[in-house]
Amino acid sequence: MRTERGLDRFVTFLDAVVAIAITLLVLPLVDVLGGRKPAEIRPACSPTRPAGSARSS
Repeated sequence: MRTERGLDRFVTFLDAVVAIAITLLVLPLVDVLGGRKPAEIRPACSPTRPAGSARSS
């Protein structure tokens, strides 16, 4: 017999797995961007510059 508590435990476990997966995906980005100051990091797109527009720095 399945219980609501069992479902809650499964959802909590799944939440933890997703959080670990996201952390493992983000860690390499920290290494790549680690030496830059926040002002030097430019987003790929912004409200003033739509995605796909070319801009030379």
